Amino acid sequence: MEYVAGRSLRRALKMGLKPGATIEVMRQILAAVRQAHAMDIVHRDLKPENIILSFRSESGEPFVKVLDFGIAKLVGKDQDFGDVAKTSVGMLFGTPAYMSPEQCRGATSEIGLAADVYAIGCLFYEFVTGQLPFPGKTPQQMIIMHQEYPVPEIVLRPGMSLPRGVDAFIRKCLAKEPSERYQSAKEALKVLNGLCEG
Repeated sequence: MEYVAGRSLRRALKMGLKPGATIEVMRQILAAVRQAHAMDIVHRDLKPENIILSFRSESGEPFVKVLDFGIAKLVGKDQDFGDVAKTSVGMLFGTPAYMSPEQCRGATSEIGLAADVYAIGCLFYEFVTGQLPFPGKTPQQMIIMHQEYPVPEIVLRPGMSLPRGVDAFIRKCLAKEPSERYQSAKEALKVLNGLCEG
């Protein structure tokens, strides 16, 4: 297996991810997931622990690696990859803090590329506010919140600023219905790039 030097995004967040790096990290996460989506692979467990922030040896420039496709799934297939035991909750696959509403319902047939877009929305919300969008006290409470609670107001953490329209971008990623989200990481990345250039 490839050795990836660096630290998990969870650790980077705890150490204090620089506000200016947030957009670039999100763009790189979307670009990485876009490659999986191009092969009809849904990751199903995107979270800071499964993302490594590494650095190029020549320039020291940071870059992102998305890891752990242990519960990934081919769109429209019943085929899973790897051992699902570590990240399953009952018959639900994923990590409750980042699971899409359709994952929370256990609706396997409904889980497509938009499920990863939802998880990316959760990540983005956490990066810019410093907290989860649905911080339930228990996994069960989180699962209910993902399905029923509206997206809370986005209050930026100190020092954070966003290009115009990124607030709406995050909210669209977090839409309850898969059809109301960006339909793939490719589509979401194209929109985010446009907002950043604008």
